[in-house]
Order: sequence, then C-alpha cells, then structure tokens
Amino acid sequence: NNMSAASIPALTLHQPWATLIALGIKTVETRSWPPPRAIIGRRLAIHAGRTIDPNPGGAVVAALRAHYGQGWPDAIPKGAVVACATVKAARQVAGVDARRPRYVRTKEGTVLPVDPYGDFSVGRWLWLLDDVAPLEPPAPASGRQRIWYWTPPPP
Repeated sequence: NNMSAASIPALTLHQPWATLIALGIKTVETRSWPPPRAIIGRRLAIHAGRTIDPNPGGAVVAALRAHYGQGWPDAIPKGAVVACATVKAARQVAGVDARRPRYVRTKEGTVLPVDPYGDFSVGRWLWLLDDVAPLEPPAPASGRQRIWYWTPPPP
C-alpha cells in the first residue's frame, strides 16, 4: 500500500469496538499480537470495519444505546476512520491478579483493570490507548488486516 509522508498507521476493528474507542469508553485494544514497536508513542488511526459483532454483551449495548438509541447498529459508522489515538504502551497478560479478580497482572509487572470491551485472556496483548480524538465526520476508508497506512483527507 502506498505510504505518503502524511499517512499514519491504522488498525481496523469490527464494530462496535471502534466506536467505543472513539467515544472514549474503550481505552485498551486487546489483540493476539503486540503492536509494532515503531507505533508505540505514535498516533494510530482507528478504523471501523463493516462487520458488526452480533453479541457484544450487555455493558456494550447499554453504552451504545446511551449514545445512539435503540437503533445503534444502523447509526454507528462502518467502513470509516472514526478516531485517532496514541498507542501509549503495550502489555502482555500473564494472569489474573490473585488479590483482585477484576485485574490482570502483566508480564511487565503491572496490574491493570479488566473491562467488558476486550479479551483479557492470558497471553493477549493490551494496546493502551491515550489522547483519543474522534473524527467528525468519520472519514470513509477501506480497512485491512494488521497495521496499514491511512492518509487523512485534506482539511
């Protein structure tokens, strides 16, 4: 894919996960693989894929209904970059914290809270997101697997 000077790394997520990041509700993206070292501390475009998770769970549905109403599956953007965020750090889950079951211990020695917006299983990678800036309106784009590069439209 053609990478221009203005392009930034991007990550495609199924919906509603991308929208939850744009809303500031989901601050940790969980993956089976670590983010490339080169994107730690850099901006990452959050792309909403066209696929909607058919069963995101009660806490997720409640958060989406609060923002979009009952028709949230039709209202949330699909096939568009919805936000940019900084990948602050990456941590790998080592196990549940023995004293606090709603927390995980990481291989790096930190303890982090578990939320209903990701898979915090042992071995999973936690991409810690910060400084989220939603794109209004979302920018239509075709997503890809893994990290890809997105060129923001001119202002």
